[in-house]
This record gives sequence, structure tokens and C-alpha cells, in this order.
Amino acid sequence: MQLRRTQPLLAPLLLALLGYAPQIRANLIAFDPFDYPAGADSGANGGTGFSAAWAAGSSFSVNSGNLSTPTYTGTGNDVQFSSTSSATMYRPVLTTFGVTGSDIWISYLTNPTSVSAYSSLELGAPVGSPSPTVGILGGSLGIGPASAFWGIDQINGQNYTSALSSKPISYGQTTLLVIHILGNVQHTVDLYVNPGATLPASPDASMNGFFGSTGQHFLTFQSNNANTLFDELRVGTTFADVAPAPEPHSLAILGIPVAALVARRGRASRRRRVVCQ
Repeated sequence: MQLRRTQPLLAPLLLALLGYAPQIRANLIAFDPFDYPAGADSGANGGTGFSAAWAAGSSFSVNSGNLSTPTYTGTGNDVQFSSTSSATMYRPVLTTFGVTGSDIWISYLTNPTSVSAYSSLELGAPVGSPSPTVGILGGSLGIGPASAFWGIDQINGQNYTSALSSKPISYGQTTLLVIHILGNVQHTVDLYVNPGATLPASPDASMNGFFGSTGQHFLTFQSNNANTLFDELRVGTTFADVAPAPEPHSLAILGIPVAALVARRGRASRRRRVVCQ
């Protein structure tokens, strides 16, 4: 009987612990962890949610190992350009951005290893169509000195616009960038920099983007050097689809106090039974 009385006390703690478990991201539209052999180049066709393999305007290569932040670890490998000048790699997705009523979330890990010019992810057609880009901006026309802060801009449009966050770029460190594309009249694009597992009250940067085509859209990594690493590209329908979750080792650590409590209550129950006898 003593054991049954402890169960109501333990149940809420166990449920709270389970709440920290990584959630299954069932709503992923597209995902590529770059889990390719080291050295792979154009033609890499892994992941899900894409209609064709990666193509590149310049060579890129896959590196062994993955990128990670203190709260989020990528899987597979990471990728970087081989060219030291302007380079792009793009892939068509099985969805469109900016369509009225749509609600799209995108995230990726990036590590710029040295100061240079722009480095970003373009959301739209690969060349020639007005498209928002997110990452390190490159001057008033998309070229020039690298911005000191993470931001959003629009390229290939008649009027160049940009929105910088207050989050500085830390070279040599991995950053998680989360993008929200809301298909309203303005085609709002929001940027969150290392947001954690809970959606912040407001984005770090926001602007009204313009998608020049409602047809097939691409995700395009671009950089003006070979010193930026990319990893863990995710596209989903909610923030939880693309944001980090606690790692398994964190779950184990959280389980220690509960396990200790169970053990203590078990010992206490045995002692009470001995006294009753």
C-alpha cells in the first residue's frame, strides 16, 4: 500500500521529465543533413523533400563531421565551397515560399571561419528573380564588406532593402539561423538567431520580402569565399519542426533526480513496512 501512495507523487515528475524528450519532427517538408561521403560535390541527392540533386555554380565539398551549437548538434557532415570567389549551390524544394496563406519555417547551421564578404541562404529562384536572403549581408548591393550583424536582405530586385539584427556575427563559431516566411500580403520574412527550443516573443530581424515566382522554388547557399561551413538544412511548417530539442545526454541528466527520488521512496517504504511488522 505504501508503494501505491508514492505513485501519484512520482507521476507528475515523470511526465515533466518526458516533456524534455526530443520531439519527433513529423511536419518536416524538406531535410538535408549533408550525410554524404567526404569530398562529394555537385550531384549529391540525399535527404528528403527535394525534386532534384544539389547543383552548383562553383565547386563545393563535403567535410567529415558536423556543426553544433551548445544546444543543437547537427547530423551527418557539413559542406563548404571550394572556390575563393563568389559561389552558389542550389536545390529545388517540393514547396513554394510566400504563397498566400502559407506558413514556412527554415533553419540551418553555419560557421563563418574568417572575415570576408557575404554568406547566406537565398529563398527563391537561383538566379535573376527577386528573393530574400538571410545570413551575412554584403554591402548595399549585395556585394562589398561583410555586415557585422546577422540580417535579411533582398537581391535581384529593383530596390535593394535590408534589415539587420542586433546579434553580432561571431567568426569561428557555429550559429543556428531560423527563418519564418509568412504568406501574407507583404510576404513577411522573420529571422531568429540562436533562438533555443522556445520561440522568442519577437524576431531578431524582420522585413517584407518579395518572391518573384510562385512556381518551383530553390534553396541556394551562397558565399564570397571558401571559409563558410553549412549544415543541417530543415524546412517545416512550425517552429518546433526546425528548432533544437534537448540532446539525449541532457535527458539522462534530468532523469537522475527522479531516479534518486524513486530509490529514496522505495527505501522509506521498506522502512515503514519493517516498523509496522
